[in-house]
Amino acid sequence: MNILDKEEFKALRENIMFYVFDFFYGFMRVDLQTKIDITESWLNKTEKGQMHHRHWHPNSLLSGVFYLDSVGDTGAIKFITSQYDTLEFGIYDSNIFNSRSWSVLPEIGGLL
Repeated sequence: MNILDKEEFKALRENIMFYVFDFFYGFMRVDLQTKIDITESWLNKTEKGQMHHRHWHPNSLLSGVFYLDSVGDTGAIKFITSQYDTLEFGIYDSNIFNSRSWSVLPEIGGLL
């Protein structure tokens, strides 16, 4: 738990915060008076053929995944949103902004 608070992960935390700030203030255009920080961090290890169960982080404004290591064909991570629960539209050109789910193949050092 809270591994990004450990000294050995200090540089990784700073790197991740760079991208969190870029997304939150740059892409989302949130006012600089609003502060954002990492409140929880942990490690998961998945062996070949294993997977993590479908889950949500309802207490989080923003959640992410960083791949420390990835070997060969690990399979995709799938992000699912409930943003469109009340209305659904036919989409002719899917992208990460208009889809209920989106799969990404992980890469070592990838931050999603």
